Amino acid sequence: VNSLLRLGDSNREPPEAPQQKRASRQQKPQQPHEVRAILKAIQRYGLTNSSDIDLSDTMTRLKTNWSSLTTDEALPEVFATLSEVIGRRLGIWQIFDPEFDHATLPDPLQGCWRAGETTPLNEDQQTIADTLLSVIQESKVRRLWDISLPAEFYRAVRHGDTNGILAFQVTTEQLLAGLHLYRGNIVQMNAGEGKTVAGIFPAVLHALAGTSVHVITSNDYLAARDADLLAPVYQFLGFTVGAVLGYMEDDERRYNYQQAIVYSTMRELGFDHLRDNLKTTTASRVQRNLEAAIVDEADHGLIDEASTPMIISGVPLGTRSSMTKVKKAITQLIDLQKHVTQGLADQVNQPDTSLTHAFQVLCKLLLAEPDNPALEQYWRDN
Repeated sequence: VNSLLRLGDSNREPPEAPQQKRASRQQKPQQPHEVRAILKAIQRYGLTNSSDIDLSDTMTRLKTNWSSLTTDEALPEVFATLSEVIGRRLGIWQIFDPEFDHATLPDPLQGCWRAGETTPLNEDQQTIADTLLSVIQESKVRRLWDISLPAEFYRAVRHGDTNGILAFQVTTEQLLAGLHLYRGNIVQMNAGEGKTVAGIFPAVLHALAGTSVHVITSNDYLAARDADLLAPVYQFLGFTVGAVLGYMEDDERRYNYQQAIVYSTMRELGFDHLRDNLKTTTASRVQRNLEAAIVDEADHGLIDEASTPMIISGVPLGTRSSMTKVKKAITQLIDLQKHVTQGLADQVNQPDTSLTHAFQVLCKLLLAEPDNPALEQYWRDN
């Protein structure tokens, strides 16, 4: 089992995980009715009894029908589905990380790693052991996030995880923050309340509508960490995720900007936008449409950094010969304008012109050269 395909840092325990239980023990204010509706939906849908395939099918259906759904119809089911997926991929799936210390698990779960030894396994342990062996085999031919597990496996793990080592439950604060972020509001969260997880909800809701999503963090480290940490959640839901970092070249930036959900910094997004506007062809640009942004540390990004202008410069484009051609064209244009203006001035005082024609000439000359001496003479004479 310990020879599972390395997940890297994607499935390590997120920074907020130790505070999940602590936050739930704090005295909670009265819950807004929308959050109460979402919590009831989580209980009503009973997704803990759903397999990974069931959850994936739910997201596919929501994505397909999103344009015909109202917000009130879709939000409860989306939040319920996301809450279950987050609990699985950021919690229970830690056991598939080769860096995870299985010795910290309670005895009922540790027994699953001794399958095949003389120690007999109960029904839950056998379910877990069989699933682990299945994942080992499937990971040889499929990407880990494409592997779907049965509901019985998750139920058995939760039953045996008496110490809550693998438990990861989305808090009410994270649900409320995700709801307000989706609606374009600024949310203040205390340290440890789980901003990283709260950002999943608005990111997925925007992505369901086909909107490009950019999550803006304070620095490259956080952008890379959050994209890597949450990739198992997004990828299971059918959304690609990438991070645009300072050291990347244009090709890598362009590839990551094409992902459904992009993590980056204000600096990288801003300067890439400026550089793209200096590009002479559309194909050479790296960014796609900038549509939805979720800003971490909004006061820093929208106030502190906004006071520092972004200035970009580069090597002047063109050669001396091209500048000569431009100068020649401008000179010819000016000479032509002078010629046309003089022709209009010569027609101003002609006595044999009709009133309509004279009026047209005056209007043209007024537009071409308001200070022309012929106009001044005409005003004095008439």
